[in-house]
Amino acid sequence: MQRAMSVPWWRMNAHSIMYVTRGEGRVEVVGDEGRNMFNGRLREGQFIVIPQFYAVVREAGDEGMEWITFTTSDLSLQSSLAGRNSVLKAMPEEVVRAAYKIDQNEAQEVMRNRERDTLILPTSSIRSSCRYNQADIIQGVQVE
Repeated sequence: MQRAMSVPWWRMNAHSIMYVTRGEGRVEVVGDEGRNMFNGRLREGQFIVIPQFYAVVREAGDEGMEWITFTTSDLSLQSSLAGRNSVLKAMPEEVVRAAYKIDQNEAQEVMRNRERDTLILPTSSIRSSCRYNQADIIQGVQVE
């Protein structure tokens, strides 16, 4: 899918190499302390090395983007801000409430209501279609 974006994610115990096999898109990598380490476009044949604990966001270009990721661990652990592996699900509810200045019900929604969300669709795509899965939107393969 054109211009779809992944939610921010990071690997906790492995470095990774992302190699673009088809198409192009924007990749942003943010290091510790929130410093932007890379914010640019990658196209077919290019790769980027992503150190562990660095957050990554990918946005497909107009023709989509496909990639393969290699990691330095057989058992690499990935976490994200949404989806089934969301870091928010592991936080105490009180921490989420204080961090976002929200009430108990809102905190529970933030922590548990995003099980399937790992991609952010462009608004024009949301209006013109009902449902997509990750493979339909941004095609990526992870090799661990």
